[in-house]
Amino acid sequence: MRIRALHTLIAALLCAAASPALSGGLPADDIRDALSHADDYGFIRYIEIDADHDERNIEIEGWLDETWRAEIKLSTSGDRRREERSRHEGGSWGMTLDQVHAAIDTAEAQGMVTFEDIKVDRRGRIEVEGEDREGRDLGLYIADDTGEVTRVERD
Repeated sequence: MRIRALHTLIAALLCAAASPALSGGLPADDIRDALSHADDYGFIRYIEIDADHDERNIEIEGWLDETWRAEIKLSTSGDRRREERSRHEGGSWGMTLDQVHAAIDTAEAQGMVTFEDIKVDRRGRIEVEGEDREGRDLGLYIADDTGEVTRVERD
């Protein structure tokens, strides 16, 4: 009985060592699934996507049209846990869905395996934060108009 438990423990530890660390973020596929739900919800521009591994939630903030801004919290299965809407003047800004997907693809090409935060500022600078396969922090800065990586930070 004890040997079986020991074998199970060793197998679990080996699997954990072989898989990427998921301390704070979520895998790209979970982010892509959430973006699909956000697209169905009606987002036209994205300001920030924040992933929480511990709670298995993804918060998405962006624009539904030129005057309505929204923030939703989704489970990784797509269930809406919270939503807020507010009216703003001045027009929408942020990343298109294609730009978010391109930023994820770029981050994966740079070695990112878990994603914690994807956000853009009003000047069009996209920041992607997450971790590489070894669990080290990785931050990328991408120009939204060209998709060019302008800075990489590794910890």
